[in-house]
Amino acid sequence: MKKKIKSMLTRDNLTAYTDKIFSPPERLTLINSVFVFVVIGFIAGTFLKGCGKTSDQKIKKANETVEHAKQDLNNARTEYLAEWHAFKLES
Repeated sequence: MKKKIKSMLTRDNLTAYTDKIFSPPERLTLINSVFVFVVIGFIAGTFLKGCGKTSDQKIKKANETVEHAKQDLNNARTEYLAEWHAFKLES
């Protein structure tokens, strides 16, 4: 009666061992999937927030900024001319 000696390293056993070693636990898989959903949500939110303004609103805001800059420039010119006139009178 010869008994067949089974090798401990059969293909099935080796596959089972490698799966056990290299597969992550279920908790890590859940954490990774939640992290991926959070990142995707953040990117989508950022994208949608940028789409909120229309080009007309952007143009209106730019025109308001230009008008304020022109008023500031006119005020600075008026002050400069007043100071220059006062300097000329003193001299």
